[in-house]
Amino acid sequence: MNKKVALSILSATVVASMASSAFAAPKSGVYLGGDVDRYYELRDLFNLTDAGKTKFAADMKVTAFDKLIYVDFDGKGASLREIMNGEFSKVKRDLKKSDFEGVYTKSNLDGSNGATYDPRNDAIDGPTGDLKVDSVAAVSGSQIKINFSIPVSNAGGELFNAQTKVINSSNITVAGLGSAAQLGTLTGSLSEDGKTLTITNSLAFNGDYSVYVKKDSIISKDDVNKKVAEFLGNVKITDSTAPTYTGVTYDGSTAIVKFSEPLKSVGTVTLDGKTLTTSDYTLSGDTLEVTGLTAGKASTLVIVGATDNAGNIIAPNPTTVALTAPVDTVKPTVAVSAKNTTLTFKFSEALKLVDADGDQATDDYAKVTIGSNTFTLGASNQDTTDKTKFTFDAAQYVAGSFLNATVKVEAFTDKSGLVGDAFTTSVMLTKDNTAPAFVSASSKDDKLIVKFDEDVDANSLTNVTIKYTDKDNVVTNISAAALGQVASHYDANNNGAIDGEDENYLVLPVTEQNLLENAKLKPGKYEVTIAAGKVQDKVPNATTADTKFTLTVTGSSESSAVVEVVDADTKQVAPGKLLVKFNKQMASSALVAGNYSLDGVALNPSTSNLYFDSSKDKVVIELPEGFISASGNRLLKVANVVDVDGNTLKAGEDTDVVDLDENVKPVASSVALVDSSNFVINFSEEISLPQGAVTGVTVKVNGATTKLADTTPFTVNSDNKSVTVAVYNANSLSVNDQINVTFQGANIVDKKNNAVKDGSVSNR
Repeated sequence: MNKKVALSILSATVVASMASSAFAAPKSGVYLGGDVDRYYELRDLFNLTDAGKTKFAADMKVTAFDKLIYVDFDGKGASLREIMNGEFSKVKRDLKKSDFEGVYTKSNLDGSNGATYDPRNDAIDGPTGDLKVDSVAAVSGSQIKINFSIPVSNAGGELFNAQTKVINSSNITVAGLGSAAQLGTLTGSLSEDGKTLTITNSLAFNGDYSVYVKKDSIISKDDVNKKVAEFLGNVKITDSTAPTYTGVTYDGSTAIVKFSEPLKSVGTVTLDGKTLTTSDYTLSGDTLEVTGLTAGKASTLVIVGATDNAGNIIAPNPTTVALTAPVDTVKPTVAVSAKNTTLTFKFSEALKLVDADGDQATDDYAKVTIGSNTFTLGASNQDTTDKTKFTFDAAQYVAGSFLNATVKVEAFTDKSGLVGDAFTTSVMLTKDNTAPAFVSASSKDDKLIVKFDEDVDANSLTNVTIKYTDKDNVVTNISAAALGQVASHYDANNNGAIDGEDENYLVLPVTEQNLLENAKLKPGKYEVTIAAGKVQDKVPNATTADTKFTLTVTGSSESSAVVEVVDADTKQVAPGKLLVKFNKQMASSALVAGNYSLDGVALNPSTSNLYFDSSKDKVVIELPEGFISASGNRLLKVANVVDVDGNTLKAGEDTDVVDLDENVKPVASSVALVDSSNFVINFSEEISLPQGAVTGVTVKVNGATTKLADTTPFTVNSDNKSVTVAVYNANSLSVNDQINVTFQGANIVDKKNNAVKDGSVSNR
């Protein structure tokens, strides 16, 4: 782009539009696409610092006319090419989603990165139906929300583990930048509409964090063919907001008190003047459960000194909550049903633990009698998600193939202390002598997902037989295709829990390398045979015949677009030095600096050094000193490279998130005389000395090279930013001496292992 022409036209356009005052949607500004993906708000353009102006000019220089979109204060705009071809007032128009490339990073006044923004959300077109991250924002000092454009699925744990709730860090990465506070355990929850993922940190966020969503790692809830676009954004979290009380609900005699964010400590809790202990309440995240209320009685709960994860004290402090547990006059009831020999007990409301069997232990929810046999329902019988549902396998009481049984349920009590009336019914218990039958099969990544007509388990299932036919009708027969650990459930209904028919599935991870490409099943037809006896139900009845099914895996072509960056092996090998690993032997285009960019900034061939490392599938990139100013995640983009056979990248380009340390060399800034035997060298940042001798440092006093002390001549001071140096001849220095220190390949380094910059420093 002709920078002078572009800046001149933009300047005139901005000044001419200053009279507009209408609300701007999309936000007013200059949007730079291509490899830049940044935007400058219009009002900021008049207040940029010198560094900000330099960055703006640099961004303009590498942005094509068609990739620059100018948005006026009234939300209308045009591309720079349109503006150059006519008067802005005549060419400006309502902007479409297609005018913008995606998510842009706002430029701060000094040219540094600010928040991310997707102007497509405010453009006039309707929703495209594409799956992408619309925005990332801090909710509190402990929580980040990721908003998706359409509902997403967690059926395979793409977002978080269904049981532990721990975030799937392979797909979603949150990382601290610079001096950001350390992360604790990250857990997730998905909103009811499936469009918002809330990430909760067990510790406090404090500082700048990058949020990365891996391309194709998350799928739409309603269309498995829609996969998420790659996203990398930053969010700044400085939590100075106090937690507050937001409301209360009741579960029998227990009050469930909610707060605006998770609490680290609830402080001191009193109920009607009595100080409560942890046996009286339970704190879990943003919820405080207080037990032992009396139904219908008004009580006062006082919370003093509660704090969030950032240490902010609750407001107001103390916080007073009026409690009145509802009066419950309705006894609990129960319904009983049977499937094969499994009894299901569904109660009308939640129950509390009682001593139903007279063993002096309060560990029962109900007492059940079948004929002359009695048992109790306990925690092991309770459903993991529906706490009013219990199951029990009564197979031990069925002597023959079936039993017409009388079932009596009694001694069950609701949370208010009301005891339900004993309930008696008849059920038919039938022993299951039928092996599970195949229903359907599908695939996901490297997994075969097989559904049966009942709850199933794998019986020493370590391999299957597969006849694989590729797109060219080349057939590969594998008599024992290896499998990983087989799972006996699958969250098919994507509700974050294993329920319904979720236990009717077997998930078979294929580890046979001949069938995999980039950790996914190769495209083609799969004719799969699971040997007889390898699948069984809960009785257990095992299959007596082979289970056979056929499915087709779709995907990109095998013979073209086969080049990919190997994410796991692409990483920093030293500050300022990055190893990019390809899955193929690469041609010389892989050594062109302009084919790589970091956070949208293309590498400069005159300052970056690229070379193959031992083989042509490994490229080392040596970045110029100071290129990475702060440690943290960076988005690496690779484009326009081919392998030795001329094959290109799968999608024309490949992106990967790499964790890079800053590569700013520490600088010796000054020298000061301490006494007649010692002087101090001050550095620009904290440094460390080597385990052995310091090398690469020459000291001259009044122009003559000076020998240093034999024993520990260099000592790091308590500030870690200065070093005291002792000379060999004690008491030989005088107040008027000129001390000059030269660094040439010195082995003094900063905290990220960057060696001190070559150069000299003097006290005069």
